Amino acid sequence: MTLWNRCVALIFSVFACGIASLSFGQEATLPIVNKSDFFVTQSCNSASANCHGSKVQATPIWSHAGNIWVDNDPHRNAYLSLLTDKSLAIVQKLWGNDQSVPQRIKDLENEDYLNYIGFLEKNCSSCHASEFAPISQREQGVDCQICHGSASVWGPDHYSPEWKALGDRRFQDPSAAGRLNVESPWIAAKVCGSCHIGELGRSGQIEFDDKTKFPIEQREVSHKLMAAGHPPTYFELSHFLLKYPKHWWDQDNVAASQATKAADKKLPSPTAARSLDTWRVGKLVNAKQRLELLRNRIGKEEWPEFTEHRCSSCHHPLDTGIQKSNGSDLAFAQWDAWYLEQVDLALAITKLPPAGSNNADGSAAIPQSYFDHETISNWNDHRTKLEGLLLNPLPAHHDAKMQEDLAKTCTTLIELLNRIIDREFPLVEAEDIPKIKAEWARRIENFQAPTSWEQAVQLKLAAQALIYHGGSDGPYPPIPLSDWDLPVEMWKRKQAMPYEASRDFEWEKFNQQLRELIESLK
Repeated sequence: MTLWNRCVALIFSVFACGIASLSFGQEATLPIVNKSDFFVTQSCNSASANCHGSKVQATPIWSHAGNIWVDNDPHRNAYLSLLTDKSLAIVQKLWGNDQSVPQRIKDLENEDYLNYIGFLEKNCSSCHASEFAPISQREQGVDCQICHGSASVWGPDHYSPEWKALGDRRFQDPSAAGRLNVESPWIAAKVCGSCHIGELGRSGQIEFDDKTKFPIEQREVSHKLMAAGHPPTYFELSHFLLKYPKHWWDQDNVAASQATKAADKKLPSPTAARSLDTWRVGKLVNAKQRLELLRNRIGKEEWPEFTEHRCSSCHHPLDTGIQKSNGSDLAFAQWDAWYLEQVDLALAITKLPPAGSNNADGSAAIPQSYFDHETISNWNDHRTKLEGLLLNPLPAHHDAKMQEDLAKTCTTLIELLNRIIDREFPLVEAEDIPKIKAEWARRIENFQAPTSWEQAVQLKLAAQALIYHGGSDGPYPPIPLSDWDLPVEMWKRKQAMPYEASRDFEWEKFNQQLRELIESLK
């Protein structure tokens, strides 16, 4: 019996017996009873049932989706990455000196292994595995259920002619309750961001059909966890989708050599990597998620939370002979606004309702600029206030009034985004895009050039989304890549995510690239 199988038997008994002592609010309990025997290769990939495990050439890509996930998807390896010596080293740093265990996974005995897996369940499994799968199936990693919804709600009717005939309206049908429509960028951004950005304030329990129940844990990569060795979690939806080995039809990185658009008989998913709308929606939804994460962190045990600040403000390569890697000589930690960069542009290309301000004669005021809409002005004003409050983590972060102001500012920005996200405001008309592109170029020309890798990358991602819009026959990415850019080749199953600040970033060279970019946009 392997260490993993021994551990499952031990920890399952602990959780099954101990769950009675856990208390959750009734309103927080999920109503869905989940399958205790769900396996991707059996439940979704059944080739005999003509489901998602087909190996037949020239068939729709959905019939290959499960095999693509098993063979190519990094999510498949998410939990297995925790069962490594590298992961054990991270956990040992978090345990401290009072928990002395062997340095290698294979040397752990039952009690130590039980403690280790228990730590993973409390702190890691909510992102590295599917919460809708019982602990005995953690090795499946982030399986179908975490993105598409519990297997319990995907009954036989989801492949019935009647449900398929509903087309784009099928997820609004009562029979689809609990199914997640990740073809919608609004849903995809929320689902991805829940783990890749983080989510605190979670509560409730997961219930299975064998009467076992497990608590819903938090999702957060804190500075404490990063200091122990966890990589940073910079996430951007459109770039993530560009690299993702897709199990649906898209022109980029479809991880099935036999997949063709003709065989699939459908257009690419609305959540396409190169889509300007995907970039826009990702910015709005993920900015909201990051603000909610910040608001939940305020005043907690680890506050101030240093992941709210740029790593390069304090850390720099020791072997390069320079003291700063971001071109800045500021003597304090700069706020890391990765998720809030270029949100004003995302708002500008959103079809917002008419502004509420009026002229002196009572007529509606016409904004002089796409960026003058009151929603965008309010966003920029409160974002600037937020930046000021987060400018330096000490000592102001321990001031109660400052914490109250910070929470209120987060709430204002969240509510502003909620009004757009809840109603899924669409992209502006096609004829507006060139005008916004030119105006944005003039704006960034007049602003201080970015001095950080985070600002530079977000600006380039925004620019390439604008430039490529409507240009599906051109090269992609449309802007030449530098050594410090995020890579674009397809992820391999066991490859680590590349989201961390590049030590190769040279901001002076970027400024030259920026000037060339501005001229091309005008």
